[in-house]
Amino acid sequence: MIEETTEFHTKVPDHVLDCMRVLSNSGREAWLVGGSVRDFCMGREPLDYDLTTDATPDETMRLFSGRKILTSGLRHGTVTVLIEGRPVEITTYRTEGAYTDGRRPDYVRFTPSLEEDLKRRDFTVNTLVLNEQGVLRDYTGGLADLHAGLIRCVGDPRERFREDALRILRALRFASVLGFILEPETAEAAVEESHLLAQIAAERVWTEFSGLLTGTNVRRVLEDYREVIAAVIPETKPMMGLNQRNPYHCHDVWSHTAHVVEAVPPNKTLRLAAFFHDIGKPATFTVDEKGVGHFYGHDAVGAEMTAQILSRMKSDSQTLFLVEKLVAIHCISLSADNKIIRRRLRQFGPEILKLLIALKIADAKGQSELSRDRIGHLIETREAIQLCIREKECFSLEHLELNGADLLRLGFREGPSIGLLLDEILEKVIRGDLVNHHDELIRYASERGDESQKDPVSPAK
Repeated sequence: MIEETTEFHTKVPDHVLDCMRVLSNSGREAWLVGGSVRDFCMGREPLDYDLTTDATPDETMRLFSGRKILTSGLRHGTVTVLIEGRPVEITTYRTEGAYTDGRRPDYVRFTPSLEEDLKRRDFTVNTLVLNEQGVLRDYTGGLADLHAGLIRCVGDPRERFREDALRILRALRFASVLGFILEPETAEAAVEESHLLAQIAAERVWTEFSGLLTGTNVRRVLEDYREVIAAVIPETKPMMGLNQRNPYHCHDVWSHTAHVVEAVPPNKTLRLAAFFHDIGKPATFTVDEKGVGHFYGHDAVGAEMTAQILSRMKSDSQTLFLVEKLVAIHCISLSADNKIIRRRLRQFGPEILKLLIALKIADAKGQSELSRDRIGHLIETREAIQLCIREKECFSLEHLELNGADLLRLGFREGPSIGLLLDEILEKVIRGDLVNHHDELIRYASERGDESQKDPVSPAK
């Protein structure tokens, strides 16, 4: 065991320190454990704080009887205390039985030993503990692994992964997000036991997988652990090693995908779109008489596959919609020409078009040198799109200096014809055939309107 004195306790929020003091003042131990201590050691700000203690759950509830308490984790020794609405999980030191369901232990037994508790945790970097005086303890070599940038299972990695196969994806997520690598034995076990991921609930897989994609080290993880990804999404397996046989590509489909994922900003929607953008290629691969590979229609096929996979993984509906849309349109042509930009903005809207530009730039970066010119053109287009939005140029009915109420005042009857006429006028404004000025649009509408669509009374003045 290694023990160090630190100043990390000065960074712990007051409501968490208060919980630790309540426990320690009663003669019990109280240690911060897991991600918060790891983050302190890495100079990062923790997102949440978990405590472990030798107090039994009953003792913990008695000590915090004046606070609101959640007991959903009581079966496994966890009491959640709400301090001014902020949750602090307090878990009793424990050992565990077998994981028959591959998710939770069949039973837990409480123990007075902190060291015994830490031996049943997943990775060494998550076993560091810190008390309210700033004393840091390391029972498993977590500090050395943290400094070396290693993800290592506590004890036998195969046993840890068989207890809960989701730990395999957690290891990959930590490697991606923290920029670490898996220690060799842990890496070998992750691949060997990856078939167990088929038993894990889709919602749990989705959380770890989507988190994995947003990491800075994502390309290396995708390329080094392709077998693990294929165990989660079998549709990716045909992408792996598929030579594109095209001068615009210097990678197989899977490696190209990994490069594109890395090249887009770490936004979940964009990373997912990059991951799935070429998933339809294996099903559409053809070779022409010159030996050049083509993937006609892979965007449409890929969009359909993406929707099926994300639905199966229990993605939220908004993410599914945006990712499917981006995959479906990632091959469309774009230009810095103002008319074309406004037409695309009308067609897809600013949010999707911004995401699409980012995806297309990353896609070009993941191709051969022959595609480098595309990057410059796409960046120019991105700047033109930003200017068009900033200048509030007319590309939607919202910007049109004419609306349905104006047409009603002209004497048009309420109905579908009003919407059709507004769409026609907007298209003419986008093409430059009409100036987006109220008087000119009124004049055009008056001339264009079919007299049979107007009321017999004079238009309102």
